Amino acid sequence: MDFIKFIRSLEEFLYEVLTWILFYPRTLWLVALHPIQSLQYSLAEQQDPVEEQYADRVSPPLCLMLTLVIAHMVELAAHIKGVQDVAGPLSIVTGSQQNLLILRSVVYALFPLMFAAEEVRRSGQPLNRTTLRAPFFGQCYLASLFTVFISAAGILAQEPSGEMRGVGFAIFLPATLWYAVIQIRWFRLSYGLTWLRATVTVLVALGKAVAVIFLGALLVGLAA
Repeated sequence: MDFIKFIRSLEEFLYEVLTWILFYPRTLWLVALHPIQSLQYSLAEQQDPVEEQYADRVSPPLCLMLTLVIAHMVELAAHIKGVQDVAGPLSIVTGSQQNLLILRSVVYALFPLMFAAEEVRRSGQPLNRTTLRAPFFGQCYLASLFTVFISAAGILAQEPSGEMRGVGFAIFLPATLWYAVIQIRWFRLSYGLTWLRATVTVLVALGKAVAVIFLGALLVGLAA
């Protein structure tokens, strides 16, 4: 009986993984075409039973994780030297590919986390695990597409060719601008903020995420 349960679990796992081939690119495409609607879609899905959520797309956190895994694989295929080559205390975290992926996941997830916290604050709800979940999931959709371009820009920036580095920089700026503009539009639409207040809110959230990353890097550097 246990063997049959194991086979059935394996079947479900295989089916789930194979569906990513279809729904992952579809999810990114829909986020690219309709970013605001994707945020609204995720909020609506959070109201459904867990087993019925995101039936026609990849769930937001999984979408972000798959994006980071693919970007990491591309980096390895391109023989790009990343932070895994760093010596000292940081090497404890980046000494394996698994640890490096975990580190990158935490770093990129800081952006949806900070924006989700701002959403909770603007909604007037208390900040806790329950109120943070829905906006965090939605924000992971935007972060996934943002990660695609930022990862591509980072890979190109490490190429020896000066032209490729220029292309990487040219990708980074529009991607960051797109991310900020969509966030401003979202806060204006969802919370009735003026352009100025929405812009300040977005800059504050971005600043918090960058500050946490910088502080973490600084603490590691001081420990070296």
